[in-house]
Amino acid sequence: YWIECGDHVFLRRRPSKGLLGGMPEIPTGAWLENPSNNEADAALDFVGLEWESLPGEVHHTFTHFHLILNIRRARQKKRLKNMAGQVEGYWVARDKIQDAGLPSLMNKVVKMVTG
Repeated sequence: YWIECGDHVFLRRRPSKGLLGGMPEIPTGAWLENPSNNEADAALDFVGLEWESLPGEVHHTFTHFHLILNIRRARQKKRLKNMAGQVEGYWVARDKIQDAGLPSLMNKVVKMVTG
């Protein structure tokens, strides 16, 4: 979920355990083998923003599975640290996102969104 406010992008830290543990990320939903539309829509509800689906997909292969991400973008008027009381994170200037220490999967997302 690409959330932007002016020239900033919202990032958060992944849980310390698991894939990409503790690394910064563009917020994602659960990585499910067969996600239903309801699960994807539920992830949108907690932020309370209007979303647009971006064309294309991001493909990434981990050692034991292949992940495909569909990207949705929302614009926010005010930079909040806590999105709708549920997702804590931080804002990074769009022109500094390459310095944010994102893993290669998230760099693919940045490239897709920003060109």
